[in-house]
Amino acid sequence: FCVKATALDSAIFTITETTDRRIKDIVEENKLAIEVLNAEKTVNTVKQKNYRWDINHDFINGQSLGQGDWVNTIISDTQKYNALMFNGGIRTWEFLDQANARNSFIPAIERVITSAPSGATDRGETPASGITEKLMQLITDEDGIATTDQQYQILVSAPGLGGLSIEALFDGNGVYFQRLLLDVTRAKAIADSQGLTYGVAMMQWIQGENNMYNDMSQTEYHDRMVAGFELVQSRVKAITGQTEDILISLYQTHGFDWYFGNKWTYPDVPLAQLQVCNTLDYVDMATPIYHLPLKNNDVHFTPVGSKWFGGYFGIDFKRRVIDQLPNNSIKPISFEVNGNNIYVKFDNTFPLTFDTTSVVDRGVSKGFQIREPNDRDQDSYLDIITDVTINKHNVIKIECSSSPSGKKLTYAINGSGIDDISNGNLRDTQPIKFSFPEILGGSDVE
Repeated sequence: FCVKATALDSAIFTITETTDRRIKDIVEENKLAIEVLNAEKTVNTVKQKNYRWDINHDFINGQSLGQGDWVNTIISDTQKYNALMFNGGIRTWEFLDQANARNSFIPAIERVITSAPSGATDRGETPASGITEKLMQLITDEDGIATTDQQYQILVSAPGLGGLSIEALFDGNGVYFQRLLLDVTRAKAIADSQGLTYGVAMMQWIQGENNMYNDMSQTEYHDRMVAGFELVQSRVKAITGQTEDILISLYQTHGFDWYFGNKWTYPDVPLAQLQVCNTLDYVDMATPIYHLPLKNNDVHFTPVGSKWFGGYFGIDFKRRVIDQLPNNSIKPISFEVNGNNIYVKFDNTFPLTFDTTSVVDRGVSKGFQIREPNDRDQDSYLDIITDVTINKHNVIKIECSSSPSGKKLTYAINGSGIDDISNGNLRDTQPIKFSFPEILGGSDVE
């Protein structure tokens, strides 16, 4: 295990020859934000103010990866900090006594429900504990605020359901959207009764497999996300009274090259997820998932994979809610072609590097590929990349044996099936470690 930081999401560029800007403009180094992260902070006046409310709700919405489906077991059986859940659990909707499932806040602890209303018995560790533990750890480590001194708490709930489409989850009158609103309504009522301020700080959107498998186009999935996210904003704010936007954190759906029996599906949904981060200011990408441990090579996580997954969302929460900084995700922002060379510039806080330890070594290409511009069947790969190198901290130079002008450049869209899933070796050098003593005997995962 060695993933220190954020990996690059799957991406596509159309390559065109340009001469109106000099290459040196592309390789000009961005100002690093490390100084901001390491600067001295006035803890009591800045940090506590940015936490927004006494009770900060974070809800995990979407399909099975947000529910802990098929994980079967848990590893987070105690509350290390002060995170909360409803008395009915993180997946409040599966508590048998629904009339009393949201009566109070209790310490957030993962559960395996052996007798749920749905009859399912295979749900285990959700990403919730990874989110809250990484968030609280960063507040303590970076800001010097012990948990006992924090005058605010995180409430986590997961109102989604495995296997659902985006249409079902964002049907404003449907059962799944209504139980999201029920979580918010009851949380506010409990907070009000205790004299505490309350608001919804963040939502993780963990969905895409259903619509990807059913070949929804990039445009439609993007537009449904925009409409759904806007619906969440309006309906939740009407309940809480907050003026602050609910920040939305995404993963990038994986498995398009092997999901459900090696069915090849063009990655319209993952690309739409990347696109929407540029459409809505309150949406950002926390992580891809091709480097995380799966259960028996399935689409679902192991318990460690699920908690590790949540850790990335915890980092995203810390940066965007507490620090009020942009997330540290790696985004391609421009490119140039000069002869046979492509220069891709990235928006990244920390310098780039290649990781061939936690991700299979993709060789010379490092996960990049060049294809014909209209390739949707992964059948026009052009073997012309001869070298990929990092130029300063935020530029990748791709050398080719012939001109790539007019072709399509892709990243992490290169798998051939379940034994060769799409991935790439590019990541940043963010100095954050994930620690899972419950499984790894106290050792750290970088």
